[in-house]
Amino acid sequence: MYKLTGGNILLDVNLILTKAGIEEGMKVADLGCGTTGHFVFPAADLVGEKGIVYAIDILKTAIEAINRRIKQEKARNIKTIWSNLEIFNATKIESGSIDIVLLINTLYQSHKRVEILREAARLLKKGGKLVVVEWKNIALPFGPPLDERVQVEFLKKGALKFGLELETFNVIGMKYPNELRPLLEQGATKTKLLSEIGKESVNELMEQKRKIQNRIDELRDKLNKEQDRLLDAKINNEYFEKKKAQIQDFIKECEDELKKINEKISRI
Repeated sequence: MYKLTGGNILLDVNLILTKAGIEEGMKVADLGCGTTGHFVFPAADLVGEKGIVYAIDILKTAIEAINRRIKQEKARNIKTIWSNLEIFNATKIESGSIDIVLLINTLYQSHKRVEILREAARLLKKGGKLVVVEWKNIALPFGPPLDERVQVEFLKKGALKFGLELETFNVIGMKYPNELRPLLEQGATKTKLLSEIGKESVNELMEQKRKIQNRIDELRDKLNKEQDRLLDAKINNEYFEKKKAQIQDFIKECEDELKKINEKISRI
């Protein structure tokens, strides 16, 4: 079992998936995938047509959002599953069938963490990997309260209990882990620590803003093209209204994400 620590806004998706060892043809399960599929779609690119990524969440709104994006991007190697991870055997996936299970900033949200680890371990095939990404237990200007964060000792005991071999503990997934490591390991002052992390966080958030804005522009361009097709009588009004509603829903989701990012930036 890997434990990769860092906050959401510091995570490097490609680095984490590379460290996880995701390869073509694998079966991957993202437990607690969220509404954006932040790890789902990049993982699907890595496993290719012969692999599959299961996007699993307890929130039906998250499943619906992922399904909409699947249809829009015509992804054929992603399957959504609604499940309560706190209930053993609730996830409708065969036991011992998954190469890599992702638990990314999921455990801290539950008070039944042992049950979630048990369900994750059930899914793993022999020699498979469970990748856990959680908030580091240090004071930060963002993220959950310290008393809600996952303790290292808990993961050690969980690994032992469910027959998992704990391989490494690293501060990874950050853009400049070597610069941050001395601050985390040598007891730097809180002011300096927050200053360094805040600086990097803003850069990451601005990049997210840029990507989301590009996505909004693409969606609006697509809507204009659909309007042109309607005017040219290439599609009927019923089809156009349905397509229009779908695109507007996607735009609304992106605009909501932009709003959240702006709020995060204002707090750093």
